[in-house]
Amino acid sequence: MPESPAVNDARGRIRTDQPHTARIWNYWLGGKDNYPVDQQAGDRIRQLHPGIGDYALADRRFLGRAVRRLVGEYGIRQFLDIGT
Repeated sequence: MPESPAVNDARGRIRTDQPHTARIWNYWLGGKDNYPVDQQAGDRIRQLHPGIGDYALADRRFLGRAVRRLVGEYGIRQFLDIGT
């Protein structure tokens, strides 16, 4: 079955020659979904703010704690992650 035009259009808009904030964040977190251009931008930012990787990890840990609390204490079972 051929892919829908929307899928093809989305694929064409991914710019691997320009850094993207979500991929830079992924790089700081040790992820695999980033490109050399994102790594270079992330490293430049890290030169200005050496603790940025630690901040990214702390933010991710906070998110985990917050979600566990909302699930455990309040029974919330669905979350909407808005952002990129």
